[in-house]
Amino acid sequence: MIRSANLKKEDQMEMVVEIYDSVDNIRSQDHNTEPVYANTKKTPQTQQLVYANTKKTPQTQHTVGARTGCRRLAAVCLGLLCVLLLTATTVLSFKFCLLTTDRAQLERSYENVVAEREQNIKWLSEQAGQFIWTYNGSFYYISKEINTWNKSRSYCRERGADLVIINSRGEQDFVDKLRNKNQAWIGLTDQASEGVWKWVDDSALTTGYWFRGEPNDSNRNEDCAVSGYKEDNASNWADSSCENKKLWICEKKMF
Repeated sequence: MIRSANLKKEDQMEMVVEIYDSVDNIRSQDHNTEPVYANTKKTPQTQQLVYANTKKTPQTQHTVGARTGCRRLAAVCLGLLCVLLLTATTVLSFKFCLLTTDRAQLERSYENVVAEREQNIKWLSEQAGQFIWTYNGSFYYISKEINTWNKSRSYCRERGADLVIINSRGEQDFVDKLRNKNQAWIGLTDQASEGVWKWVDDSALTTGYWFRGEPNDSNRNEDCAVSGYKEDNASNWADSSCENKKLWICEKKMF
C-alpha cells in the first residue's frame, strides 16, 4: 500500500510537471503569437509610424500651397474677364447710342431735304412763267418794271427769293446778259455801315466788279449797288441812292 501510495505520488509529480510543462508551452506559443497583439497595440514605434503618416510633409505642404495658388490665379483671371466683359459691353452700348443718334440725324436731314424739295417744287409751280432763267443751280427773275432797292428786295422776298448775289465772273457775265443793257439792282449794300459792303445774306463782299472810281458815295447817300452802270466795261457796278428806281434781279437758290 505504501508503495502504491508512493507510486501515486510519483505519478502525481510527473503529472504536475507535465501540467507545468504544458502551461509553459502554451505561454511560449502565446509569446510566439505576440505579433498579433502587437498589431493591435500601439507601440512607440507604431505611434511614430502613424504620426509620420498623418503629419504633413514639406512635399504635402508644397502641393497644398500650389493648389491654393492655382485657385487664387483662377479667381483673379475670372475677375479680369468680368471687367473686360463689362468694359466691352459699355463700349458697345456707347457705340450703339452714337449710331442711333447718327441715324436719327440722318433721318432728320433726309426729311428736311425732302421737305425743301417739295417746297421748291411748289414754289416753281406757283412762279412758273416768272423765274425762267437758270444758272448754276439757281433761278433768276428780271423785273419788267422799276422800283426802289428796298421795294425791289421786298418783291423778291415775298416770292421766296432775294436780290441776286454775284459770286463769280461767270455769274457776273450771266447777269449782264439777263438785264439786257439795262441797269438793275443787285443784292449789295452798305446801309448798315458806310463803306462796309455786304450781300443780302449778310456775307461780306470779297470780289467786286466796280467801274473805275466806284463806289464813291456821291452826295453821301449812295448805299445800294447797281449793275450795268457802264455797258462798255465788264466791271460795271456803281453805288447809287437806294431811293432811285431801277429794274431788279431776283435769285432763288435751289441748293
